[in-house]
Amino acid sequence: METHQIKETLLQAIHVYEHMLNDMQNLEIEIGTASPATLMKFNESLKEQQDNVEKIEHDLFTQLSNSCNSLGEIDLLIKMREKLMKDILFLNQQITIKASGIRSFMSHEMKRLHSGYTAMKGYKQIHHNHGRIVNSTT
Repeated sequence: METHQIKETLLQAIHVYEHMLNDMQNLEIEIGTASPATLMKFNESLKEQQDNVEKIEHDLFTQLSNSCNSLGEIDLLIKMREKLMKDILFLNQQITIKASGIRSFMSHEMKRLHSGYTAMKGYKQIHHNHGRIVNSTT
C-alpha cells in the first residue's frame, strides 16, 4: 500500500509540474507582447500551482521517509519529476533574462520620451496673457 500511495503522490506532483512547464512555455513565447493583465493572471496561476506542489512535495517526502520498502518501482517517476523540475528551472531562468531585457528596454524608452518632451517644451511659445487697454477710435 505504501508504494501505491507514493506513486499516486508522485503522479500528482508530475501533473502539477507539467502544467507549470506548459504555462511557462506559453509565457516565454508571449512575454514581449502580453498585456499586464495577462502577466498578472499568469503570476497568480503560477503562485497557486507552486503552493499546491509544495503541499504535494511535503506529503511525498513524509511518505518516502516512512517507507521501508525498496522503491525501485517508482524510480522512473522520481526521474520524470526531476527532469520536469530542471526544465521548469531552465525556463524560469530564460524568462527572467527576457523580462530583464524588456524592463531595460522600457526604461531606456521612457528616458528617451522624457528627454524628447523636455526638448519639445523648448519650442513652445510663451503667451503672455497680460490684459491691455485698447484705445481705439472709430
